[in-house]
Parts: sequence; structure tokens; C-alpha cells
Amino acid sequence: MDINTSPHRNNDYAIATVSLKTPGQTPGDVSSAQMRVVAKLAKTYSHDELKISHAQNIVLPHVHKSHLFALYNGLYPDNGLYPAGLATANAGLISDIIACP
Repeated sequence: MDINTSPHRNNDYAIATVSLKTPGQTPGDVSSAQMRVVAKLAKTYSHDELKISHAQNIVLPHVHKSHLFALYNGLYPDNGLYPAGLATANAGLISDIIACP
């Protein structure tokens, strides 16, 4: 919970960052299928709200802390339900690069 989350003004919530820097993929790219997954997760876990950051990531600004594991599972590439491949925990790390290919 230390990477890809930030404190929220309400202590029961967190701000979750979905990295678009999957190793081996073009940084900042996202497919339409991945966006549909993130939109569904935002509707389910973030009061139907998501934002795109200047760092080319997707931010879900209102995730209840009790839902963080479910959100992660929705982003994980091998869960069978949402094969999004967006569970890379690298927000704010050196691998969280910005690129304009």
C-alpha cells in the first residue's frame, strides 16, 4: 500500500494511481480494453471518478482503503476477470517515466 497510493483527506480513503508504465510496453499507452477496465473499477471503487495525471498515469481519487486489494486484483493481469495488465507498482519510482514516442 506504500506504492501507487497517496493519503486522502479522509483517513478511510486513499488516492490510487494506476501506472501506465508496464515493463516492456510503451510508457503512457493504454488500450481501449484497458480503459474500459479502469472505468469499471473507477465506477465500482472510486465514486465513478478517474483523472489522468501529468505523469501519464490514471488516478482514482476516492478509493476506500478496504477496497484497495479488490482494486489491485482488478488491475492484475492474471486474475481471469479483468486481464488488464495494469498492476505495476512503480508510481514515483525511476521506472515511472514520461515519454512521448
